[in-house]
Amino acid sequence: MESEADTASSADDTVNAYLMLGNIHLAFGDFVRAYAYYEEGLEASRKAGMPDNEIKFLNDLAIVSCYQGNRDKAVKFNEMLADVPAIDKPMQRYLHLITSAYIERLSEAPTSPLRRCGRRSPLSTRRAWTGR
Repeated sequence: MESEADTASSADDTVNAYLMLGNIHLAFGDFVRAYAYYEEGLEASRKAGMPDNEIKFLNDLAIVSCYQGNRDKAVKFNEMLADVPAIDKPMQRYLHLITSAYIERLSEAPTSPLRRCGRRSPLSTRRAWTGR
């Protein structure tokens, strides 16, 4: 018989697997599969009562929706992210802000969703971190 600790560990492993598989597919531009893995991870997180993982999957679903050019879905997931009763409130605020920035980029003029959401953030440049 499986103990409560084993069950929690198994749920954590499952959720982490969905996150990693989604991230791999996202990195290779397979947005459909990334989206599917993030959806499965969201469901598993909710089932296991893991609100902090739930906010991560909602963030990832919003980002993938941006890459797919679907602003309405991205906004929906970002709103859901803000409403989760998360334990890690600073992480929740951070992810909400990051997702909001992606959505804002999606609203700009360039025609390609990848160009809109895929630009480098000013924070990712060396100058932003070093001042040089």
